[in-house]
Amino acid sequence: MTVPSDAAFRILWGLSTGVILGVCYDFLRPLRRRRHAPADIVFLLAAVWCWIWYSFQICAGDIRLGGTASLGIGMLLWMGTASVLVRKVFYWFWLAIFQIFHLLTLPFRKIFQKIRHFSKKVFASGKKRGYNKRTDRNPPETTGGIYYE
Repeated sequence: MTVPSDAAFRILWGLSTGVILGVCYDFLRPLRRRRHAPADIVFLLAAVWCWIWYSFQICAGDIRLGGTASLGIGMLLWMGTASVLVRKVFYWFWLAIFQIFHLLTLPFRKIFQKIRHFSKKVFASGKKRGYNKRTDRNPPETTGGIYYE
């Protein structure tokens, strides 16, 4: 039998940990538009780490459904209240990160574009080496008979 004060303590910790998970989800939400797999993996790792920490540090290995549900309820409470206000801040943060990353990689993109263009001309495919002008043009339309060159 769990003492009510311990149960309340565990529920409050579960709710606060769920709120932290909600903040983590909102932080990764703008990243999901461009790179959804890394964002989902990071959130999944954070959720598993929070559940393990909550289950074994706070609940001392006494894993119960109510305690685990408090993580989700805390996350839903965050999504229903302050999440709308904070989403814009995280959106502008990720937008700034992507702009900085774009500016840093711009010279390399130009270099790789020039290398690709150069390599296309130098290392032409076998199809281009055996170029035949006759196969390039369409034969003229005839009204009948045999086509002579």
